[in-house]
Amino acid sequence: MGGHHQWSGWRFFSRWFFYLGEGLLVLCLVLGLARPAFSQAGDVGRLRVSNLRTEDFPTIQFALDVYDREGNFLADLTPGDLTLEEDGRPVQEVGLQAVQPGLQFSLAITPAAAWNTRFGEKTQLEWLKASLQAWAQRLPADGQDDFSFSTSTGLQLIRSHDPLKLVEALNDYQPDLTRSEANLFSLMTALDLAADQKIDPQMKRVILWVTPPLGSSLTAGLAEALSRAQQSGVHVFIWMPVSSLDAAAPDTAAFQNLTDATGGRFTLVAGPDTMPDVESWLAPLRRAITVRFISTARQSGVHRLTVGLKRTGWSGVTQTLEYTLEIKPPNPIFFAPPSRLERTWSRPEGSEEWVLQPVAQPVQILVEFPDSHPRDLKNTRLFLDDTLLVENSAPPFDRFVWDVSTLNESGMHTLRVEAVDVLGLTGSSIAVPVEVVVAPRPATNLLERISGRGLVAVGAVLVAGMVLGLVLLGENRLRSRRRQAERRRQADPLTQPVPIVQEKPRTRRAAVESASWPKASAAPGTTARLIRVTEEEQPIPGSLIPLNRSEVTFGSDARQSVVLLSDASVSKRHARLVRDGDTYTIFDEGSVAGTWVNYAPVGAAGRCLEHEDLIHIGRVAFRFELTKAPPLRLPVVEKVDESL
Repeated sequence: MGGHHQWSGWRFFSRWFFYLGEGLLVLCLVLGLARPAFSQAGDVGRLRVSNLRTEDFPTIQFALDVYDREGNFLADLTPGDLTLEEDGRPVQEVGLQAVQPGLQFSLAITPAAAWNTRFGEKTQLEWLKASLQAWAQRLPADGQDDFSFSTSTGLQLIRSHDPLKLVEALNDYQPDLTRSEANLFSLMTALDLAADQKIDPQMKRVILWVTPPLGSSLTAGLAEALSRAQQSGVHVFIWMPVSSLDAAAPDTAAFQNLTDATGGRFTLVAGPDTMPDVESWLAPLRRAITVRFISTARQSGVHRLTVGLKRTGWSGVTQTLEYTLEIKPPNPIFFAPPSRLERTWSRPEGSEEWVLQPVAQPVQILVEFPDSHPRDLKNTRLFLDDTLLVENSAPPFDRFVWDVSTLNESGMHTLRVEAVDVLGLTGSSIAVPVEVVVAPRPATNLLERISGRGLVAVGAVLVAGMVLGLVLLGENRLRSRRRQAERRRQADPLTQPVPIVQEKPRTRRAAVESASWPKASAAPGTTARLIRVTEEEQPIPGSLIPLNRSEVTFGSDARQSVVLLSDASVSKRHARLVRDGDTYTIFDEGSVAGTWVNYAPVGAAGRCLEHEDLIHIGRVAFRFELTKAPPLRLPVVEKVDESL
């Protein structure tokens, strides 16, 4: 029946084409402005590419619809059936996925007075409504479709997922047909609604337009409707009610072109027996194929994708789309880079050899994509003074371990990092200066421990001691002679030596507690505290932290830490300080920048703290103090027996 309708329309159009210039003008206008969204191939079928998306570049995807000449959807396509060329180059990595995305269905009705014609017990309008309601009632209530309804007075239903809402809207639709005027308002309103791309772009957009024949002035407006439908990827279906299929057919060329160019269908309807099954028209659209491929584009600008089929008879059936890409190299950035690296000497337990610590420095980076297309990395490289230090060719790409064991002299250096993405594009960071400070090697014996001035001082002390010893020896001999002379002068012999009265030696004031570090009050019961210090190890006023808990955690996340440290080098949960009696032990919690005591890294077993230890949590420094500092050892003065 549909073929008979189309043939009658074509026969009528032919008569007008040869005899009426107005009909020819309208046809030329429509065909001149329309650019088919489907690629046709005679009796083979049609191919359509839509919804091309580039946000996941270098992966690009699009929706592919391929129908045979009967309108059946070709769901058995394989990657080998497709030919894809990007900028004239064949695309190799292609994947297909069959989906059922659902439909955005819009019903648009332009009423006409002729619809009051009765076919049996109902008018033509009532038969139209009944046919559409019967279709909607058969649809599942939990389907993926949404439904809209527009008329000459505006939208009656907007994107409802319940098909019964469409049934109710049709029940409520009671137009005054005697005052109806032909127009394109309902169609244009439905096109405006379909143009909203915020709705799931995978869903196919369908408009069923029920309209009477239009005058030539309105028919010319179909060119604009066609352009808008193609831009939004809308399939337009048209029912045109007429009084009888046997009467002379109206001019339907422009309507037929609108449906053909958008992948829809057109038919004339009269009585109830001529109403087509809506679902049979929509069934081929309920399936789609999503095609994904890896782009070979490496430069920003406009690119062209051509899609075709390799199947017999489909040669030359292609569609070409253009899209714009902005492609930029990755941008690596240092995360909390070390501005100063200090290497100090330490002697491992059980060894007599001194070694420089640390031997490794962790370095972390961030990689940004200025073109807003995040993608995988091929490798990252760390350079010291433009000499390659470390290369990561597998994840994690954002972390390095810098071997600093070869840095045995103080000096200034620069760090730089490069990142290479899967496209082969390379980005580089700025050069970051790093000051390396290497402490002097400690002496291994007494002579090495004493400097030249120290040797002079030791010699002077020895000479002074010898002189003092000679003086004391001479004084003792002189005192002995004086005693013997005194005994001779006295009459009575002395049986006991004359005691020598010695002044009570002055006791030196106890050594003053080290005042090299300012003290601050702490809460009662606190036996230890932390004071934050600057890079020059000077205390920061008001920064005392009493250690009156059994455990204190440090970090940049307030939910995980007791002491919150706002510094880029501090991890969310960075370190933990545990008190056991009078013993305090600090542990690193797997941080990036590490935890250090006296410039030595804290290992997995933790580090027991002593009075005035220097602690670094990332780049934040503290001085550990016991509230009652251990007493200093004073020299012991022994009394000399002068009788010897």
